[in-house]
Amino acid sequence: MLRWDAALPWVVPGAPAVGARRADPVPPIRGSRPEHPALRGSGPVPPQQQMHQMQPASIALGAPHGAETAPRAVPPAGSQPGSSTDGPGPPSRSMSEAPPSKTRRTDAPPVHAYRRGDKATALALASDPSRAQAAARSLQEAAYTAGSRAAQNARIKLWCELCEAMGVQDPFRLSPSLIHHVVGVLRDAGYRTAMAHLYQVLAVCRTRDITVSPSVLQAVADAKRACARGAGPPRHATPLPVARLMRLQEAEQPATADGPMHPRRALLLGCWWVTREIELSNTLIEDIDVTVEGEATWNLSASKTDPRALGASRTHKCACSMSLSAAMRLDRHNCPSCLLRDQVSYATRQAGGTSAAPLFPTLTGACPSKRGMVLTIAAIAAELGLASTTLSGAPAWGGHAMRVGGIQYLATCGIDVWRIQALARHSSNAVLIYLNGVHARNLGNVASDTAVLGTTLQDMRSQIKMLQEHASRSATKEDLSSALRAPSNSLSIACTPFEVCPDLSAAPPPPPAAGEYISSCGPGGRVHIRRRDTPTTTWCGWQWTLHKRASVHDAAPDGLMCIRCTKAALRMKSAESSSSEGSDTP
Repeated sequence: MLRWDAALPWVVPGAPAVGARRADPVPPIRGSRPEHPALRGSGPVPPQQQMHQMQPASIALGAPHGAETAPRAVPPAGSQPGSSTDGPGPPSRSMSEAPPSKTRRTDAPPVHAYRRGDKATALALASDPSRAQAAARSLQEAAYTAGSRAAQNARIKLWCELCEAMGVQDPFRLSPSLIHHVVGVLRDAGYRTAMAHLYQVLAVCRTRDITVSPSVLQAVADAKRACARGAGPPRHATPLPVARLMRLQEAEQPATADGPMHPRRALLLGCWWVTREIELSNTLIEDIDVTVEGEATWNLSASKTDPRALGASRTHKCACSMSLSAAMRLDRHNCPSCLLRDQVSYATRQAGGTSAAPLFPTLTGACPSKRGMVLTIAAIAAELGLASTTLSGAPAWGGHAMRVGGIQYLATCGIDVWRIQALARHSSNAVLIYLNGVHARNLGNVASDTAVLGTTLQDMRSQIKMLQEHASRSATKEDLSSALRAPSNSLSIACTPFEVCPDLSAAPPPPPAAGEYISSCGPGGRVHIRRRDTPTTTWCGWQWTLHKRASVHDAAPDGLMCIRCTKAALRMKSAESSSSEGSDTP
């Protein structure tokens, strides 16, 4: 049987968690000599490799089939990098030696401290084979997260075990027959990730420069089509119903043993900021900024879509202020800004006044684990009377339930998709997957809107045609010549549009109806506030009397308020109150 002499390049030992960030248990990682026969090398283990049983060797990119690189070595204890030649400052260390700027959860993206390049350090690394090998290994480890490496390792191991059970000598010498047999076994055994195992084997073949024939590529396409047929929808997080979550009573006790305190508030904040569970549970108190009155900012130093750790911050303003109209006001226990302020105060008290502590602590003061967060979501969903599984039998709740629920709730409330995309920190159209067509419910009566727009367009065409006919009938060359030859006192020149086209003259508009609020019934219409000095115009400048679908209301109707009208009306009320107070002062 073919022996795979090198361990997988994505298998690395997990670093222990230190500090306040949560530390989930990491799956056991294989050493430099995996247990499976197809992954073992031949011969005894050299003494220098016995010191690195937990430091697996790696496959060098572009190395020939079966080549193995040296194991990762520990730098000498007394080694010092050279002094910097690029500028002043202390000498920097290599990426494999430099610790991250702040300890984090083991499955969170790393955030390294800012540093400058150092030529002397680079030369020292290049001249030391062990340290150069450690730098190369560190680069390969950074290509994938710990979770991805564990999944890739498990897929390769299962593929090799199935090939061994079938009597296949070389599990990486792919053929259409081998693909049909192994992928067919995985599919019949209930693996929804059968194609993921095949794709992982193809990745190993590319790493080892193993040529894949066109017939194998065709077999891969056929296997993909067969596995997708009748598979049903994939498992993904069911959206948390934010509107129903807002009606729950606040409780301090966690829903699960390893879940956050104040679970209802934690999940509601996750929905408002559309976070994933890892982002919520990995947040510290110092990541929140509530220094600006009426605003709360959540700083995300690193996330799944930000592997470069450029950072992102999103702000919600207070939505329960009495300065807002009744149609735009939320209850205080549902206002995102006030909720985050309350959570910061609670977490600071629990941590004894320090800011380097979890924002959503558990009973023991630690960060919630992933299992604790998912169980908390499932417990709150059960309290709301929601099912724990989907119609296909897949688990309904996962770490993205808050993110999907928040995105769909905002879309249901009529928030524009581009604003939701900015809040969710999505640089692509992936937000449409989370929306799942919910934003289409706010399209309104498309047929009625089409009829109105079509009628308006037809009226414009008929008026233009009538204008052209009137101009061609009355403005001829002979009429103009005779008018020019006539005495000057008899020359009459049309000065207004109604004199040119008397048929187009319209009756004066009726006086506007009474009412303070004007709503537009068209697509994307808003509720406007009427000006008192010019009743035919709103505060945003809209001449509503010229619009056929405008309606007048005495009280604020249901719907989204016009932001410009609301701000202008508030400024006017504030000015009036200030002037009245000044006049009352003796």
